[in-house]
Amino acid sequence: MEINIKVGSLVILSGPSGSGKSTVCEQVAKQYHPSMILSSDTIREQFFGSRPTLEGIKPQPVDDRLIFQLLEQITESRLREGLTTFIDATMLSDKVREDFVKIAQKTDSPYLVLIFDVDKDILHQRNRSREKVVPTEVLNKQIRRHQKQSRYPYFTSDDFKITLDVYRIPDETELDVIGDIHGMKQELEQLLTLMGYQWEEGKLIHSENPQRKVLFLGDLVDRGYDSPGVLELVRKAVSCGHYCVMGNHDLNLLRGLETGTKPRSLSTQKTLHEILTQWDKKDIKISIGFLKHLPPYYIHKNTAYVHADIEWFHPFLTPKQDLIRGFSKLDRPHNTDQVYETLFEKGENSYHLVRGHIPPTGERQTLINPIVSALEAGQAFGGKLVGLNANRELTTVDCSHYNGFSEWDSSRNGKKEVKKSTMSKLYDRDLNLWIEQTIQQLKNKDFQSLDIDALIEELEDLGKSEKRALESNLMILCAHLLKLTIQKDAPETMKRSWYNSVIEHRKRIEKQLKNTPSLKSYLASILESAYNDGRDIAIQEGKFASFGVETPSETDYPKTCPFTVEEVLDQDFFGKQG
Repeated sequence: MEINIKVGSLVILSGPSGSGKSTVCEQVAKQYHPSMILSSDTIREQFFGSRPTLEGIKPQPVDDRLIFQLLEQITESRLREGLTTFIDATMLSDKVREDFVKIAQKTDSPYLVLIFDVDKDILHQRNRSREKVVPTEVLNKQIRRHQKQSRYPYFTSDDFKITLDVYRIPDETELDVIGDIHGMKQELEQLLTLMGYQWEEGKLIHSENPQRKVLFLGDLVDRGYDSPGVLELVRKAVSCGHYCVMGNHDLNLLRGLETGTKPRSLSTQKTLHEILTQWDKKDIKISIGFLKHLPPYYIHKNTAYVHADIEWFHPFLTPKQDLIRGFSKLDRPHNTDQVYETLFEKGENSYHLVRGHIPPTGERQTLINPIVSALEAGQAFGGKLVGLNANRELTTVDCSHYNGFSEWDSSRNGKKEVKKSTMSKLYDRDLNLWIEQTIQQLKNKDFQSLDIDALIEELEDLGKSEKRALESNLMILCAHLLKLTIQKDAPETMKRSWYNSVIEHRKRIEKQLKNTPSLKSYLASILESAYNDGRDIAIQEGKFASFGVETPSETDYPKTCPFTVEEVLDQDFFGKQG
């Protein structure tokens, strides 16, 4: 069976010894790269060695829990970097597959179980010809325990051929590219018009060729005057067939929206505040989904398109953080483009590169260069918004009327210039350093040097952040209490994850209330709204019930919260059991 795997996925290989898992791993290692394979046997032998027995060479008998802890930690690190990972272990049932599936879900990675269904006589025949023979009673036990179905996405076959699907734009597509936007909505609309695009019946269409597409290079938000507007515009464009990659500012915003924690960057804090106050929960949820599914790169013909400055690009092996955050820092400039070009000339880089993030590095004076082009010209700091059309011609929009240190007057769609102090600029650039210097100024009673506005904002946001975190934990707690109440016929392995979630989020809430007792009254006031959000989550997740598990009706979920504050906080309460 031929299986197409999306790059960045977790693939769990399931089958007794001799079922063909190693053959698939050899194919993947040869065709793509050996680092994609995580083998429990390899880890066991690498760290503990093997020993001769009467039945052949066997791995040392060591604690499997340690082996699988290592395997799980490496898997999570790889998936966070968007690196495709194959788990080569017996993985005979959903009970053992579950821990790895949870890691994929935690890292928002696609996942798939490939179940090898091979006749037992063939398994024994193959085992006898192995260099490292598995004892017959052990193999028979594996065969008996092998679960040939899964509640997770799976395929069953006696043989698999793997191909990896990269983030690719079809070669026949005429492609225009737009660099960092940073909240400059009107300028973006102007640039799209100059490049021949217009909105028709809710779709972004090129006037000469309706099949022509735009690729946005990330950093849609922050610094400019209308980040929510840009985010909404690009999301609509992508929904009708255009493309966008993830930028570092987009990633920072996503983390703030998902976790409720305060971003380090003041500009991202501003964007987060605008979205939370201007949009309803449905629009916020849609935008979280949009941001979560932005890929770290696209390939079109012989060119790779990424957000950040990188030294090396490989569609299967370059870590996602490099593609999104890059190498150069404000205090540590680095001639990344020269390194990329040198490696290109040596054959280590196979693709031309078009990126955003920072202007051309080193002594380059032009944005467009033969090997590396950079579509970043300081749009939010009085520079230009940059587009590159399919004929490699630049189109720019002047942004000299605006700079990132100005305060936007939303009531008039204009800008009110505010001269920032050195400390205010430091607050924008390095929050931790600003905190250290502010503490020192307070200790020295140097009140004149304090950045009062930023200090007030920081103190106000402390309380808001605590409340957002409480709301988020309470929402998840309610969702899983409700699932334990409604989905009583769910498998015990599934219920176990809900129990664990209830325990974890209840502990988080208890810790918050211990550190900030005044939040107890706030918890009571938001229980109903948190329950409603949790109910939405439970309903959506309940739709995915399968393999004999009854799919609950939406009417099964109470519209008003059936739990009291006391029950929510009770360590022994796990949903209504009556």
